[in-house]
Amino acid sequence: MKLGLLAVAAGKALSEDHANLASHAVMSEAVTRLADMSLPLQGELLVRAIDTANLIGRGQDIDQLLRHAEAFLEDEEQTFESASLLLRLGRRKWRLGDGDSALSVLKRAESIFEALGVERDAAICRGGVADILAARGEPDEALRILREEQLPVYERLGDVRSHAVTMGKIADILAARGEPDEALRILREEQLPVLERLGDAREKSIALYKFAGLKIATGALERGEVQEIYDALAEAFEIAISLKIPDGIGSTGFLLGQVIVLGGHYDDAIKVLEAAIAAFEVLGDDTRSEAAADFLDQIKERQS
Repeated sequence: MKLGLLAVAAGKALSEDHANLASHAVMSEAVTRLADMSLPLQGELLVRAIDTANLIGRGQDIDQLLRHAEAFLEDEEQTFESASLLLRLGRRKWRLGDGDSALSVLKRAESIFEALGVERDAAICRGGVADILAARGEPDEALRILREEQLPVYERLGDVRSHAVTMGKIADILAARGEPDEALRILREEQLPVLERLGDAREKSIALYKFAGLKIATGALERGEVQEIYDALAEAFEIAISLKIPDGIGSTGFLLGQVIVLGGHYDDAIKVLEAAIAAFEVLGDDTRSEAAADFLDQIKERQS
């Protein structure tokens, strides 16, 4: 599919994700009504509602649901549902920049999962802790957690997908601390082939985007390696559209538009960037929306 048509399809996908939108509406309404009537909420309903809101990029709705979750957790015992809600609450707090609270919540969730003997979910919590530590300038401890406390669990459980996702996180940390060649090797040899074999399109799209970004950061464009970068981003963009992932459409589309401009294909770049802006608007991400819009204006000025 040509990029112009693909970009148009992106806008359509964002507006016509009927199944997830309907599911989100039903579950959110159920949570609101139960809360308004002071009836007990079910942890599983809250978890599903939060996950669906996250899938379609409804940040404000996620925050509202998590407020209900916090009220639910005040009286809830240490159950799988309470730990699952804490995991989601910790992730959201981290995304909103509250690192201290996120760490506390994730460690609380981890302890409950461990007490319940749920190894995989406890390992996911450790991965969240590692993300925060890496961002706070503690890459060595983050790598230790990923390599010694998370990967062995997935290997023991035979969870190939989670193992591959964790390898991607390790690549992120290595790239951030100045080891881009090893990071690229991991993405190319240890993550992407596994995701391809598993048919995990969502994670493959994320890995392709990271791969392209890292290639750009290491001077690949200056070395004339434009085609490899374009191919990775175009595939990631197409996957994000097919799966109706607003963050993927926005992030990948913004970078892809910049790469397309290098080849002088302004019309395609404009369509892709318009799709990215629409995705950022769905997410309520004003900062990235404005950045993409500014770049789009620059391209239009070049055309005139």
